Amino acid sequence: MITLNKEVLCDALKMLSSIQTARSPMPILSCVHIKLDGGSLTLTASCLDQRMSVDVSPGEIEIGAQLEVCVPLRAFATIASGAAAEVVIGAVLAGDATMEVSHENGSAKLPIMDAADFPEDSSAKVDSWRSLSKEDGERIRKVQPAQSKDPTRYILNGVLFCEHGFISTDGKRLMKATLEQSGIQDSYVVPADGVKAMVDILAASEEQAASWAAVGNTIQLKCGRVRFSTSLIEGNFPHWMSVIPKHEDFHQLQVNVSTAVSALNTILSLGHNYCRIEKDESGWTLSGAGTEKKAEVADYSAPITCDDQGKIEKHSQKVDAKFLLELLQFTLADEADLRVRDNDPLVILDGDDLALMMPFRL
Repeated sequence: MITLNKEVLCDALKMLSSIQTARSPMPILSCVHIKLDGGSLTLTASCLDQRMSVDVSPGEIEIGAQLEVCVPLRAFATIASGAAAEVVIGAVLAGDATMEVSHENGSAKLPIMDAADFPEDSSAKVDSWRSLSKEDGERIRKVQPAQSKDPTRYILNGVLFCEHGFISTDGKRLMKATLEQSGIQDSYVVPADGVKAMVDILAASEEQAASWAAVGNTIQLKCGRVRFSTSLIEGNFPHWMSVIPKHEDFHQLQVNVSTAVSALNTILSLGHNYCRIEKDESGWTLSGAGTEKKAEVADYSAPITCDDQGKIEKHSQKVDAKFLLELLQFTLADEADLRVRDNDPLVILDGDDLALMMPFRL
């Protein structure tokens, strides 16, 4: 008999379920692997490309108890969520291939699968770990919107980890954030779902930093009681540095983020895919600029607060409204450092971080 705290167990199962695919061709991959050995209980989930293990501290353990079994993860999580305070894992009945789970409000028998069928941990031994702080996790989160979803360019379906930091691009946008402590000699492309898992693990942890390492074709992460590994994307990431303009040659604008975001949300709500950022004698405005299908949508124009230091008399540039909204949200400050020049990429700077978007030629 093993007694577990409900909140601790449910948090672990929720984290593990995040890497499972909705419909797996292998039933064993919809299970959680439960292993009790020497008073230590470990829960593990795998989707072959990724593997996550969480150590859970049992409240009470029957003397001499050992357990290694696989049960459906989602069913286990559903039953555990109904507990008031504690969940008890009882007997494993080999005869009818079930595991007893009970709590104050009910009990159930979960079907078990052979633990020998669960994917083995193929992670190589790590000799040297690097630090990854919570702040690094937020920097990775900043660049996630520019990841591509194009199946024909799989190398872009993730985030590049390299000596310059974290970079993502879909060919239309590019986002770059610095790494707090670099020391990276090579470069690695982490797939989007692996990136999301790493960011979520860092955000949920009480630890201020995690440790990570690239070994072979995988990246491994350990953070408190969680261990995670993901396969990398193989291939050559585009030469992203060549598309970053010398923003010192651009006009600098200090844009009030809240007014610009409010205008863009209205433009998108009215059905415009594109917007125009303009400057004339009356000041700076954002206006709707139509859709790809040339559909009739309501005209809309809103003033935005910009400080160009009086250096720009006129400006007009058509851009994707959703992309511009993401660029403005790239910075967490009240004012965005926006660099513009006719028919050149829009660039937003946030300290050493940057985001840029290619324009439509007018």
